[in-house]
Amino acid sequence: MLKTDPNTVKTTPPPPIFSVNVLFGTPYIALLLGILFALVLGACFSPLEYKGEGDGSLTIGLPGSGPAAKAVLLGSKDNLRYELTFSGPGGRRITRSAGWGETVTVQAVPGRWTVTVKAFDEAFPDTINAVGEARDIDVRVGGNNNVSVKMAVYTEVSTWSDTGPTGPGLKEAIENGSMDDFIVIKNEFSGGADSLIDLAISKKVTIAVEGTITINRTPALSGESFFKITSGNLVLGSPAYGGTLTLNGGPGTADNALVTVNSGSFTMNSGAIRNNINIAGPGGAVEVSSASGSFTMNGGLITGNSAIGYGGVYAHPGASFNRGGGTINGNDTVFTAGFYDDGGTSKPCYWQGTTRIDLPFTGGTNGVATGITVYDGTVYTAGYYNAAGTRKPCYWEGTTRRDLPFTGSTGGIFAITISGGTVYTAGYYEDGGVRKACYWVNNTNKIDLSGGYEATGITVSGGTVYTAGYYEDGGVRKACYWQGTTKTDLSGGYEATGITVSGGTVYTAGYYNDGINIKPYYWLETTRTDLPFTGNGYARGITVSGGTVYTAGYYNDGINTNPCYWLGTTRINLPITGPAGYALAITVSGGTVYTAGFYDDGINTNPCYWLGTTRIDLPAGIEGYAYGIFVTD
Repeated sequence: MLKTDPNTVKTTPPPPIFSVNVLFGTPYIALLLGILFALVLGACFSPLEYKGEGDGSLTIGLPGSGPAAKAVLLGSKDNLRYELTFSGPGGRRITRSAGWGETVTVQAVPGRWTVTVKAFDEAFPDTINAVGEARDIDVRVGGNNNVSVKMAVYTEVSTWSDTGPTGPGLKEAIENGSMDDFIVIKNEFSGGADSLIDLAISKKVTIAVEGTITINRTPALSGESFFKITSGNLVLGSPAYGGTLTLNGGPGTADNALVTVNSGSFTMNSGAIRNNINIAGPGGAVEVSSASGSFTMNGGLITGNSAIGYGGVYAHPGASFNRGGGTINGNDTVFTAGFYDDGGTSKPCYWQGTTRIDLPFTGGTNGVATGITVYDGTVYTAGYYNAAGTRKPCYWEGTTRRDLPFTGSTGGIFAITISGGTVYTAGYYEDGGVRKACYWVNNTNKIDLSGGYEATGITVSGGTVYTAGYYEDGGVRKACYWQGTTKTDLSGGYEATGITVSGGTVYTAGYYNDGINIKPYYWLETTRTDLPFTGNGYARGITVSGGTVYTAGYYNDGINTNPCYWLGTTRINLPITGPAGYALAITVSGGTVYTAGFYDDGINTNPCYWLGTTRIDLPAGIEGYAYGIFVTD
């Protein structure tokens, strides 16, 4: 049956089995949204009783008397035929047929079952009039479950938003009418998704598919969600149909999740949501934005999505996300910070995945982003830019630049972190020819670090700020870290380049020049651990995950400069093309190691990051570097 008007149901050529009496302005009612109620039958089984596998049973009575009759005004009830599908554990499926007033009981193994009912007019046996489902029926040993199923208008669609050969498009079928809908997609959409579908009516819409169908975003839907739910309940997937529907957000980027729930609910039973890159906020696949919205995932796959925080699913505070099944993986979003050169100008930027976002700066020809983090759905990058002969420290909140106060002629930032909504950045400024290490709190307060030359890394733990860096003593550089503003020397160090705190223990990375070689280290508090290398080596970033220390860096073996990271003290080389590469920052997410840096292919320097040991190149102009990395999942 094909719904072509919000208030009527059309069959071609037969007369409607559903109609809407005077209430909706039409003169005749064949069936008003049939509601199937269970009839308690005890041990009295009909001839359709099925004695099969298992020790439980399901019973459903088809409309004939009692409570069901009050919702049904039917002139041709003797012509109604029902097909029932019972879907259970392990892919079990039982099918039965019945007529008006009959009862069906099936024996079923214990577990969760779904009952799907299709209603037909015998005069037109190929035309489905209505479909209904009851899900998550808990069958137990020795028990009988009496099942109620609410029927919905059945519609077939073959286009996204235009009337197709078999009826309305998906958009019209969902957005029009106040009755519940059961929509079946019969074939691929040749035009793909070309307009937002807004479920703003308080009704239930179930979308099922036959076979394997993928809906792709088109340029006409650039930036938008596929579905926005502002009322009602949207359900993807029906076990009775068993098809797979994939919502594919690629190629390109978006400003929203593929499914946004403002109010109402979204239920995913099967299918996939993938490849959406949301560059404007959290939630790549699904975003639930308020306490009056909910998302329930019973099955299916969410993968390959990216967002500014929570690449798969994001439920805002107070919103509901219920996970009963399905798979969510591969939705890590990698953010890297750096710069690119488009021909004479170094431009600060960050990359979300491999999508580059430029960062504004004014009055100069060069800028660099050196560190990056994400907090509450917003990207923060730190760095500096040159203006009127002065290097100015700053950070960007999204793409809004926040200049930082300093005295003197120049300043810069090398690292950024956020704790409790407060932004902390570490770097230096130069006043009267003297370089001084410092950190900033937000974009207002500058805190000098005693005796320091540069602060190169920063973290906050237990409300205390920790910075790494170095100072000069008689012209000799010495590695150190500061807890608050109290300096702690690091034995044998030349520069400390990164810092983290794990379990109350301070870890720093750095290197030392012994006059012959440069050697990479990390320190646990003040105890130094040598890292294996050949020639000269540098440790530039550090993190701790699962009690294991990871450091990023590079070494020169006398022929090539090789990027690497160390897992504990085991060196893992990172692949490049060309004679030189550099790993400058590191993080671990979901057991996967991510490092950021760049490599020289003999012609250009190319920004990149490595996922494990797989190199991902980042788009730049003539050249570029990646200095910082942050991963959300």
